[in-house]
Amino acid sequence: MRKLFYLSLVCGLLLSCGDGTNSKVDRSCPMGYDKSYQVEQIDSTTWLINESDMATIYLVAGKEKAALIDAGVGTGDIRRLAGSLTTLPVTMYNTHGHSDHIGGDYLFNEVYMSLADTLIYNDFFNPENRRQSIKHFIDNNKDFHLTEEEIEHLANTPPAKVKDLKEGDVIDLGGRDLEVVDMPGHTAGSLIFLDRAHKFIFSGDVINVQMWMWLEEALPLEVYDNAIRRVRPMFNEFERIYNGHERQTGGLAISHVDSIISHLDAIKAKRCKVDTMDVWGNKVPCYTFNDWKILLKK
Repeated sequence: MRKLFYLSLVCGLLLSCGDGTNSKVDRSCPMGYDKSYQVEQIDSTTWLINESDMATIYLVAGKEKAALIDAGVGTGDIRRLAGSLTTLPVTMYNTHGHSDHIGGDYLFNEVYMSLADTLIYNDFFNPENRRQSIKHFIDNNKDFHLTEEEIEHLANTPPAKVKDLKEGDVIDLGGRDLEVVDMPGHTAGSLIFLDRAHKFIFSGDVINVQMWMWLEEALPLEVYDNAIRRVRPMFNEFERIYNGHERQTGGLAISHVDSIISHLDAIKAKRCKVDTMDVWGNKVPCYTFNDWKILLKK
């Protein structure tokens, strides 16, 4: 199941180029970032970066430092793009270890994420998995043309050093903090980031409009149910939620969390019908509501 996830969801991981800071690693490639990313400003110091409708990255700036929340699929040079938007030093933080959120990590010497997702992170950065992903992307995107030598170069580019990030950690950007909160379910190491200064929540994939709980690495639904109920009281002073596949700068209202909890109640009480959804040839159990969808394991 995991190989299917990497091949189909990531589609072209690591077709990026960047300057890097490790002089022993050649990170050059013919690709830039202009075609890969669509940038919109949420406010004067917060950017939503849509990577060709495959993933969403956020650049969050304080007075002294900036944070990239997730690295996306990796079809462009996210590090260079961030440098074009801010002159502040930029550090990478991952909400979880799925391939559409860690693809640009290799452009950095170090990244921060929960070590609970180490297994899926390392599995993805296996050269053979990366090689197959690159070839799959090239086969399905006429705008990308790489030689076998270029494919091998990118497939064997080493990932960043991963440093642990856990609940209670506070990322100080200078006049703007990001508070780290555990929210397992989608993966064991899923994290959310609370930005009290701007009243934003950056939720990765754990609070969105389509929740994937059918993948091998997803935890039991009960774990997610308990997690979202635990964090809900923390959200009272916040206004908007920005997830890992958001397309609008307005994000989701906090009331969306209450709606999810209500839907989970309906699922547990068996008050709603379960259908199936075709995902890459797999018939996946799916509950569909007006504002939310959840896919579960069989």
